[in-house]
Amino acid sequence: MAVLRVVDTRSSLLDPDVFNCRILVEMPIRHHAIGIITPDHAAEMSASAADAAATVVIHSQPRWISALFCRRFAGQIQAELNALNLGARVLPL
Repeated sequence: MAVLRVVDTRSSLLDPDVFNCRILVEMPIRHHAIGIITPDHAAEMSASAADAAATVVIHSQPRWISALFCRRFAGQIQAELNALNLGARVLPL
């Protein structure tokens, strides 16, 4: 479980919207093409997916409320990881 902080500065640099999303990423420890997925490798892939997801989600709507943002964010992280065919699962908490 991780708390991922996403800051939306589009409305104001002095008072940006901040979203603290509790996310659980479950990933298999072995993959047929990659082999063993170490915790460090899983964390790197998850972080990369979260970075990409934040950009996609934050710009898909002019303004967000936290509850809606975090659910959509978790779903987009899932989509990013699904593109790698890892069999990972992402849950908003």
